[in-house]
Amino acid sequence: IQQDPSKHPLNPAGRTGLRGRGALRDWGPNHAADVLVTRAARGCEGKVEVLMIIRKCFAFRRRPLSFTHKNRQRFIRHLYGRQRKNGEIIFGGDRESLGYVTGPDRAGIEVNRGHAAEVIPLVASLPISRVWSGLMPFSLDGAPIIGKISLRENLFIVSGLASSGFGRGPMAGKLAADYIHTGHMTHVLAESNPDRCVTEA
Repeated sequence: IQQDPSKHPLNPAGRTGLRGRGALRDWGPNHAADVLVTRAARGCEGKVEVLMIIRKCFAFRRRPLSFTHKNRQRFIRHLYGRQRKNGEIIFGGDRESLGYVTGPDRAGIEVNRGHAAEVIPLVASLPISRVWSGLMPFSLDGAPIIGKISLRENLFIVSGLASSGFGRGPMAGKLAADYIHTGHMTHVLAESNPDRCVTEA
């Protein structure tokens, strides 16, 4: 196996313009077989809903910059949720580019409640105890921004977790803390390196 000066194996088929493994576990082919479930989206004519597996080993993989609305009109559905230990059911889903608007959209909450009730019918009869909304830090390429900012001494960042901050935030914080403490950046953060996009005017 031939290697480049950085000890990365060279692609035997020639240059591709890409470097490194990205979020892949191994060099070379990474074989996987997944079940993909689809159905016609209710209330969104001509659209399809997709249920897919997100592998734990790809926790920081690049994700598309997908929004649920365009020009204030819903054109696709996105729903996530979980149940807490105290029995509460948390659900949400809207991702809309509105600048710095942080207030919750009551109409959108009811739409998402209806989507959640299709999966868990009990939700339709439960009261909503609280609502929230917030800003989602999307990076331009969809990958997180985690690590040291080379332009400044002792400046680190954890951002760009998009709509997965609740799920990926704790581990992102731990990896960043380990990096600060040891000075060693784990390979998991390779595609999250701030140097790819943080510049100074």
